Amino acid sequence: MHFHDLRGTTCTMLADAGCTPSEIAAMLGWTVSTVNQMLDRYQAMTATQSNSAVAKLEAMR
Repeated sequence: MHFHDLRGTTCTMLADAGCTPSEIAAMLGWTVSTVNQMLDRYQAMTATQSNSAVAKLEAMR
């Protein structure tokens, strides 16, 4: 495990908690572009995201 692994995990957790990419960038010292790259790569794989998608689909029915 490396330090950058922890920041990537933190990035995903903050997004799942509802933080904007700008807020995440400010907290981690990244650019918004870097945050978006990390979220594109990892956020779609989180249970929080898939659970949210299912809940929205069920609410629409």
